Amino acid sequence: MRKYTQHYQGFEATGALEYIQRKSPDGKTVHAEFVAGTREHAEQAIACAVEAFTAWSELPGTQRGLILNRWADRVEAHAEQLAIIDAEEVRKPIRLARGDMNAAVSLIRYAASLASQLEGEAFTDAGPDKMGITIREAIGVVGAILPWNFPGLIFCQKVPFALAAGCTVVVKPSEFTSSSALELAKLAEESGVPAGVITVVTGYGAPVAETITRHPDVKLVTFTGSTQTGQKIIESSASTIKPLSLELGGKAASIVFENADLQKAAEKVAFAAFFNQGECCVAQSRLLVQRGVADRFTEMVVAETRKITSGDLLNPETEIGSLIHNGHFEKVKEMVAKGESHGAQVITGGNADANAEQDYYPPTILNNVAANNPAFLEEIFGPVLTVTPFDTLEEAAYLANLPGYGLSNSIWSQDITTCLRLGKKLLSGTVYVNTAIDGQPQFAFGGYNKSGYGREMGKHGFEEFTQVKTLSIDITR
Repeated sequence: MRKYTQHYQGFEATGALEYIQRKSPDGKTVHAEFVAGTREHAEQAIACAVEAFTAWSELPGTQRGLILNRWADRVEAHAEQLAIIDAEEVRKPIRLARGDMNAAVSLIRYAASLASQLEGEAFTDAGPDKMGITIREAIGVVGAILPWNFPGLIFCQKVPFALAAGCTVVVKPSEFTSSSALELAKLAEESGVPAGVITVVTGYGAPVAETITRHPDVKLVTFTGSTQTGQKIIESSASTIKPLSLELGGKAASIVFENADLQKAAEKVAFAAFFNQGECCVAQSRLLVQRGVADRFTEMVVAETRKITSGDLLNPETEIGSLIHNGHFEKVKEMVAKGESHGAQVITGGNADANAEQDYYPPTILNNVAANNPAFLEEIFGPVLTVTPFDTLEEAAYLANLPGYGLSNSIWSQDITTCLRLGKKLLSGTVYVNTAIDGQPQFAFGGYNKSGYGREMGKHGFEEFTQVKTLSIDITR
């Protein structure tokens, strides 16, 4: 069993500490214990980040980049250990956790490449005696509040980019999956990141996240999680008028036209629906399929779904794991029942009771799902795919946009004109074309509407952690 304290310089336990245990689904194995953090812990960590900010932000970007690359080396060397940690705590298959860690290394390396690219502009057309310069500066101390579904990966979608820009970061990981954040912070300091540049405070949203969002010394909060929690963060941060970067819920659609490569599409639609047990903000949880091929294509997706293997999470052949906790298992089960009560039919999966003790929900497909069905409109965040036919491109766009979320969608067609026309109509931050859940560190990622605002990764994600200053200069002597 792993047992951790808080990760910041000068942490001292005052009185008896309370711990949060992360257990296996059957409750028989305790994987880790984390401190149930207090408001005082969060305030102490913020003070450490404030103290470390000036020296880190004034370090030349090339030096920050070298340190980040050393960090990437150490993460790569410890990738298997980190993957096992996330597989145990998230309850995801090791093959997925290994993919997360490979991507995390790439994210740190890409962020390192940006560290020397804080660019400005010079304006020389203001007259013979005047000029202007705009510069980008690190925004200050960043609060990073992480979700439980990709703890190591999303840590690396946020923290290395903030560090590259010259910020210091106070991290609040999920109380379910805190180990990888603590391990990554430790590896960072072993790589030369000064103490205080990354601090980690474990615990529950109240009081830890609440303290971070309200604190005047935290100059920006970056959050990944549900739309409902995002709304609470907007409210709690309002008194300090700090900028937010919010990556929230999703209800993505795979939109399949008659002229698509149907076999490739069927394989990827099943993958994108049930990836990470469907506990993924960009899970393509709705299938919109053109009516002329709807029955045949749905049968193809069912066949691909039935190939998905469950079992021992540390077996590299296992493709799907258990849900994060029993409460979430019950929520998914309830949403499927609600979908059925509104006229949908379960055509594979749905029988969850046999594995309830393991919080395992089988990959499930609901057919004939109307656009007013709660299963069509509400985020389920589990291994459930709904199927709805459409006739025209305009109807597909309407149906895709109807729930009001906007993280991603995917289009399947061999006609590039169809892809481009529909891509412009979709209200989502990412549109996949003949692929799904297929990002790169240099691709900006974020949402529209109920899926939040702000961007992660890419140059745009890097610039989220900066602010622009103008120098207006009189050059007369």
